Amino acid sequence: MLEPILVLVAMIALGFIARHFSLLGEGAEKELSGFVYYVSMPCLILVKLATTSLSGQHLSLILLNGAAIAVSIIAVCALYYAGIVKGKFASALLLCSFFGNVVFMGFPAAQAYFGEPAIADAAVIAFAYNFIIFTVGLLLLGIMSGKGRHEFSFRKLLGNTVLYSCVIGALVSISGIALPSILSDTLSLVGATTVPLALFAMGAFLYGKKLGQKMAQVAALFLAKMAFFPLVMLCLAFLFGMRGYVLQLSFLEALMPVAVTNFVIAREFSLDAALVAEATVATTLASLPLLFLFGPISGFLA
Repeated sequence: MLEPILVLVAMIALGFIARHFSLLGEGAEKELSGFVYYVSMPCLILVKLATTSLSGQHLSLILLNGAAIAVSIIAVCALYYAGIVKGKFASALLLCSFFGNVVFMGFPAAQAYFGEPAIADAAVIAFAYNFIIFTVGLLLLGIMSGKGRHEFSFRKLLGNTVLYSCVIGALVSISGIALPSILSDTLSLVGATTVPLALFAMGAFLYGKKLGQKMAQVAALFLAKMAFFPLVMLCLAFLFGMRGYVLQLSFLEALMPVAVTNFVIAREFSLDAALVAEATVATTLASLPLLFLFGPISGFLA
């Protein structure tokens, strides 16, 4: 199991090296990430779901992950309305407390530990994360930020190709209709670029990033995402009586770092984008050793 994880780290390192030697220009990771998020990843999700028979296991994945996300949101809202956290930090806490990098790093990690078929299951989990953050999540962000731009949630939902691919893939799977071979082959070919490009872009993103002056706030976001949220996932799994693969995969995705997408959302809402970026860097660096430790940990979740 060590070799696949080393490959993931090596791909991230290649992106970092490419930026260091100016093989990629500044901001190139944004273009790579945009292609992955809006093009190759939806292709991968659609074809994986369309060729997978949806089962009760997928409903269990949605239930467990959705419940964990709900608990995280409720906890942050309780802190906000109690006046314990305020302003932009409250919004950053809501954004970073659960919305992790379940695609850019989550898909490769799922493939490394559980094989390529696990990508379809990881896509189901990604659907739960994306649907909640781009609906209820953005609505709450609008309230906490004081912007009152609730329509932003609906606008972002309509433009999110990840959600479209999840819904279309699920409908095709349920219908039992096979995709035309030319379409399936095209989607598969484009989708195959997702994992390497996502890791490469992550490495390029990390280049030159440093932790600044807001260490206390970064630490709070770090603990919320990398400690509290995975713990909530474990507690709910035991409460629901879920063990084995469903818990293992869900816990692995819960350990993913703060999503790079959060930085884009933070800028859109005029939140503390710099703080979100620092949290992304800190949690990403911490997630790398966790990938190696997940193997021994997963045995206790079986």
